[in-house]
Parts: sequence; C-alpha cells; structure tokens
Amino acid sequence: MCFSFFGNFESSSLARTHKTLPATPARPSSRFKAGCAELDFGGNAQFARVWTYSAIYGLTLTLGITIPFRWCAGRKRAFKVADSPAARENGDSPAKKTATMKSVEMELIDPTPNIEDAKAHLVRTSATVENKWLSPLCTPTYRLSEIGGTGTELYFRTLRNLGFIFAYMAAATGPLVAFCLLGNFGPDTGQFLLKTTIGNLGEFVEADIIDPWSRVVRLGCEGTEIHNLTGIFGWLDFVAVAIFLIYCIWARFIQIPSTAATDELEQVTPRDYSVMIDGLPYKIEDQKNYEKLLEEHLVSRIKHARSRRPVGHELPEPQVCELTLVRDYNGRLHELKDRAELVLRTEIAEKYSEKSGKPGRLDKLKGRLEKLNFKLGTKLEAEEELPVVRAYAILQCTEDVANLLFDYRFANYKLFKCCQFNARRFQGAGLSYGLGSLVWLPLPGSQGSKSHK
Repeated sequence: MCFSFFGNFESSSLARTHKTLPATPARPSSRFKAGCAELDFGGNAQFARVWTYSAIYGLTLTLGITIPFRWCAGRKRAFKVADSPAARENGDSPAKKTATMKSVEMELIDPTPNIEDAKAHLVRTSATVENKWLSPLCTPTYRLSEIGGTGTELYFRTLRNLGFIFAYMAAATGPLVAFCLLGNFGPDTGQFLLKTTIGNLGEFVEADIIDPWSRVVRLGCEGTEIHNLTGIFGWLDFVAVAIFLIYCIWARFIQIPSTAATDELEQVTPRDYSVMIDGLPYKIEDQKNYEKLLEEHLVSRIKHARSRRPVGHELPEPQVCELTLVRDYNGRLHELKDRAELVLRTEIAEKYSEKSGKPGRLDKLKGRLEKLNFKLGTKLEAEEELPVVRAYAILQCTEDVANLLFDYRFANYKLFKCCQFNARRFQGAGLSYGLGSLVWLPLPGSQGSKSHK
C-alpha cells in the first residue's frame, strides 16, 4: 500500500473503507526530503537496517565497557591476593627510608612541636603505598575502605555501578533514539536534543491530511504506521527500567549485606568476643555479689553449650575475661560527669598551688566538690547496690560467643523466653543474648592495613 506526497494520500484505514482525501500538497521540505513519489508500506529493508545498526550499537556499548572492566577487575583481584616478596619476608612495607621519615622512638624522646615531624607522622599513619599518596586514577575500590571505611568503598562502587547501569539502559533504548533522530515531527528549534525525544518520532504531515495521532514513520521511501513501533519501544523502555530496578534490589539485599559481612570477618573487633545480656533482674538478694554470680552463671552456660556443640580443636578453659554491668543511676549521670570534671580541675589547681605557693581557686573548688559529694551521697546508693539493667561480657574465644547465641537463639521471642528452663535463667529471670556493640578505643599513632572500629 502506498501514498503519494504529490497526489491523494491514502492510509491503511482509508484504503479499507475506500475513502480518499482531497489532494493537498505536502510541505516542500517533505517533498524534497522524500526523494520519491510514493511510500511503500510493505517494504522493510530500511527499517531492518536501522534495527541492525541499533543492535550493533547496543552490543558494542555493552561489551565495550563490560569486557575491559571484568578484565581489569580480575587483575586487581590477583594483585590484592599477591604480596610483595619484601612484605612476606619483613612483614611490613618495602618502602625505603627517606629524609622526612623518622623513627617513633625519636618522637617519644623529643616531644618538642615540629611541623615536619607532624607531616611525616601523617604520611606514616595514612593509607599510603610505600609512604606515597595513593593515585586518584589507579587506586582500586577495595583500598578505599582503608581510607574511609566500608561506607566510602560502597559509595564509590555505587557511583561506578550506576554508570554501567545507565549505559546498559542506553543500549536497550538505542532503537528509540535512532528512530526519533530520523523523524521530523517535532518543531525545528535548532536544538539537537529535541530530535532525540519521543515527540520527534514520525513524519510531519498537515493535520487536514492525516490525524497526528495516526502519523507514519518514514525511512527513505518506506513507511509504517507509528503504532507498529510504539509497542516495541514500550517493551524496550520496560527492559531498561527493569535493569535499573534489578540492580537496586541486588544492591540493597545482596551487595550491601555481603560487603558488611565480609568487612566484619576481616576486622578483629570486641564485637567478635562480646555478648550483650538483656532481661537481667534489677536487684537480687545478694546485690553486692551480682557481678560474681552472673559470671559463674555465664561460665556454667558456656560449659553446657560446649558439650552440645563440640569443635574439632581444643578450646581454652571457659572464662569471662571482662564483665561490665549497666546500672540505673536514676538520671544522675550528668551530675557524676560534673563531679569527674570538678575532680580533674581540683587536681590541676593543687599542682598549680604546690608550684606557685598560692592557693588560688583551690579552696573554692574543694568546697564545691564536698557539696557535690554530699549531694550525690544522699541521693544515690553505693554503686554496687544500684539496680542492673544490662550487662556486657567479653569471652575468651569466638566459639563461646557463637555457642551462647545458639543456646539462647529463641530467647528473643517473648513466648519462648517465658518458657525458658531454670538452668538458662539467672536468679529466676529469663535472659536473652545478642552481639555486643563495643568498639576499640582510638590508639594514638596506630597504623596497619585494617581499620580500627
């Protein structure tokens, strides 16, 4: 079926009803651009060529960014596993000594402020390669965790992955952009980006010849009705959006939890050896020996858990290395903090008074300290008599932590907690266990390949 730019125009629907529109001259631009007297609605050679070029473009874009990335990623993983010979022999960086680097012993001997020593200390304690700054172009993403933690690494990984996802989306929707570029339905405003939008899809024909909603897409002397292509373009858009949504789901439920679990395994933290105990009774009959009784209970549960879950190697004797009770100070922690600061100021004033021979503010500070001690003594009981709300225990090995968590795995549910055996209870109270949220204290001058939490 054909229609003439210079005579009567017949659409497929008009041909079926045998109706013909009056002759109307087409736009001069369309006439000269067509280069032919009729449009062939049965031919598909020109359309096949555009689809082929679009498929080649999509494959080239996809493979052009995926193959180099996967190849480089494989090499970087190999570099990450392999250690340098000097590092294996000496256990440290094979960097040579420079004039700016000085020993830590020298810093301890001479505490005089020195800007050069401070800069050298900054370089030595930073995440560097052979005491040189990391390259912003060649640094792999896995090393970013040494600089700003796992969150920084995930942030830049997400930016990189989004670049790949947008490229894949562009490859999927490439045919839509190609057909829009070949159309002329949109007004000519001189802007190239306008030609790539869906509004430019199709051939412009005056509205008195054909309804714009039923316009045709023309390539050379071949044409097709627009609804024959819009369905395909809709599915391509669906594929592009599906690619983005699949990545978001993968990042949320797979990448982030996996990275967090890997980071937890690589880092040695107090969390690996500690448990948090909830559900403790506020007060017991022998409140002064609360810590000792709870420690004995923990050791007995560890022994029981070991007997039920044996391991293939010998474990040390069950022991609670440290037990910390969280007590209820009845909202007086602020006053206790003020007392600690006041004690520090009093000690400084005493040293100053001994050196200068003048009392200064020492008497005034001592008076305030006595008043605060009297106030706290009348309103607070002795620390060992205060109610207990929670406890943190540091155990000797990670196997004991896993055994305790397994032994009390149902204690987080109220129904099972009420039905706990007496052997699992402490002073009649049902307990629940969780991983402790303890962190390392920052160590001045600490250095290493792993981050301190």
